[in-house]
Amino acid sequence: MRNKPQIFLPKQLIKYNDIIQKSVVPYIRINGEMRKTGVYESKFGGTPYFPKDMEYPIDYNNKPMKLMAQLNFAEIPHLDPYPEKGILQFFVTAYDDLMGLDFDRKVDGDTYKVIYHEEILPEEMLVNEFPEVDEQHEDFCFPFESEVGLTFEIGYEALGIADFRANEQLKDVDLDEIVDEDGTEMWDIFAEEISNEGHKIGGYAFFTQTDPREYSSNGVKDYNILLLQIDTDDDNDIMWGDSGVGNFFICEEDLKNLDFSKVLYNWDCH
Repeated sequence: MRNKPQIFLPKQLIKYNDIIQKSVVPYIRINGEMRKTGVYESKFGGTPYFPKDMEYPIDYNNKPMKLMAQLNFAEIPHLDPYPEKGILQFFVTAYDDLMGLDFDRKVDGDTYKVIYHEEILPEEMLVNEFPEVDEQHEDFCFPFESEVGLTFEIGYEALGIADFRANEQLKDVDLDEIVDEDGTEMWDIFAEEISNEGHKIGGYAFFTQTDPREYSSNGVKDYNILLLQIDTDDDNDIMWGDSGVGNFFICEEDLKNLDFSKVLYNWDCH
């Protein structure tokens, strides 16, 4: 059996090495580049893969949703319990100044939709003309307008303080401890060194505010799998409000069953 990978820690965190390393998990790091993509490729934005015999997703105003992300798992290093094949898509309403966010934390609402295509069809069976999303409309609101091609690599990360599970897993870490002569607290070291930021599949989520699974009372604590995180990214013109981040979560059993009908969507900013 191979030893579990460990992450590098700065000297201020060494005393908590065992606690931190115990939380280390693999995840898929996503790298983006603004470019034109093919219909089958993984991407943020752009034109989706979409079969002719499917109904295109519309929002509560009967307007076409916009593709936020498309993941082709044939291009992605495999990580359990994520699919080994197929295309997963994230559609979000574009005519909503909350960018599809539902404060009631409904997981089957009409402001966003996640679609999984297990079997991939040839191009002649695909839609090549889509309902227009008017990006000049006064109500248009989306975290990016450009098309971004994606590449993937395996990474490893530890649990940061933003995740709702930190209260239990880091209970033996004194986050109020003064670690430097300048008065820096352990909380600030954790926030900087183990931030969980960036585009990713899996691992731990990053929040600029609070993990909604911590305080919501409608069962969203069961949504413990990070399906996708899209972060603010200046290089690719991605901006969530004031330098925020967007996340999609799913229950582990639903993911294993390839059931994407109930996915928790959240975004927040400073």
